Amino acid sequence: MLVQQRMQILLICATLVSFMPLASGHGDEASSGLANYHILGIALATSLLAYVLAKKSFVAKMHVFSPAIFALALFTGVVHILLGLSDRLLLIGGIGVVGFLLLPIIVSMDQKKSKFTQLGLSGVTVAMFIGYFVANHDLHYVLEDYLGITTKLSEIALLVGIYRAKPIGMEEE
Repeated sequence: MLVQQRMQILLICATLVSFMPLASGHGDEASSGLANYHILGIALATSLLAYVLAKKSFVAKMHVFSPAIFALALFTGVVHILLGLSDRLLLIGGIGVVGFLLLPIIVSMDQKKSKFTQLGLSGVTVAMFIGYFVANHDLHYVLEDYLGITTKLSEIALLVGIYRAKPIGMEEE
């Protein structure tokens, strides 16, 4: 079963890597990369697949993040990775999110490590959330950027979910 889980993670990572050369930051720019709606579709498909896999396969391993939190975080991570080819700061944020998601799968977690992992994911998410509004001063652009707005809404839901959730399978003492 552990081999099957690792193969599923490898498949998700391989799919993401295969799409990376096609994307470029701010999909509205003239480029040969993916448009915003392509990136949105890829991120949605990846996060929905991860949600289904997390509900079925990773229940024993996913005691740090619920399947919904895992899927929301993966959505924002994939968007930032796909946009990060022309903006390395976006790439770093996306890799940070995915890294915090994979950490509980790779490393055995106790309650203290689980809390630090949740705090780390929250910190990266808050930094990306604030960074978006710092980088985009034009309110008109922000209101028309459906990919950015969708990603920020998922980040808000992610932060609320982390705040309200206790690590799965771990009782507070």
